[in-house]
Amino acid sequence: MSEQVMSEQVVRESGAAWTVLRASWFFQNFSERFFLEPVPAGEIALPAGQTTEPFVDADDVADIAAEALTTGALDGRTLELTSPRLLTFGDVAGESPPRSGEMSAIVRFRRRSSCPLTRPQREIAPTEPGPKTQEHVMSTVSGVVLVVAIVAAGLIAGLFYSYAVSVMPGLARADDHTFVTAMREINIAIVNGWFLLTFLGAPLLAAAAVVLDLVAGGRGALPWLIAGFALLLAMIVISAVKNIPMNNALDRGTASLAELRGQFETSWVRWNLLRAFASTAGFACLLGGWLARGTG
Repeated sequence: MSEQVMSEQVVRESGAAWTVLRASWFFQNFSERFFLEPVPAGEIALPAGQTTEPFVDADDVADIAAEALTTGALDGRTLELTSPRLLTFGDVAGESPPRSGEMSAIVRFRRRSSCPLTRPQREIAPTEPGPKTQEHVMSTVSGVVLVVAIVAAGLIAGLFYSYAVSVMPGLARADDHTFVTAMREINIAIVNGWFLLTFLGAPLLAAAAVVLDLVAGGRGALPWLIAGFALLLAMIVISAVKNIPMNNALDRGTASLAELRGQFETSWVRWNLLRAFASTAGFACLLGGWLARGTG
């Protein structure tokens, strides 16, 4: 596979809107680049024979590139850009073409006006019809879902972090009655739509981001997204197996306040610290997945 074909494939799989322009020889090759030194000397030696080329003007190619970049009308299309007619190097130089069978031709260059570009004579069908490919749409949806998952994970990680560094250390200074009463009221108040939206939404959105990234053909971000989902799922499991049962036991307990606190506080704080770490690490992994999408 040639470097050109590989480069075009990378562009098509990038997830961004794309247009590929393919052009043959530029007239500017004689006035700006390859033959800039031989031309003033009046002689260019080429193994050209009677080979013809659809010479184009770089300014015309630039016009089409500008249209592709500013309007989006050419998204998802590969365009072969040619001139209205084929010319030999002798034609371009204004001289008669070499005799049949000659392996080389010495052409004398004379400045002349370039042929206008025909737009386009041949077009390769896009990967998917329409202004945007399905792959690009899926990549966009995947990116949006991932951003929402990152926000949800950050919020739930921040909640458990605040328990670890402020709420529980503050309650540790209180007497048994204040501690038990406050925790019971917190456990009732926290069961609300906003909490559940982030608590359950973060792992669900992370799972959706994994699936969408697979559908969109992404690979660089996938390990990060899977790790993020696994860590957020671990946060759910820790809460369901440890913290929530302890909350229920505290609410329903009939023992003395000191006994209830002793059975609850140390263990609950330890498991909350673990789920705070899991949710924070999950947030970091999702963020790493976002960064990997940008550099992949």
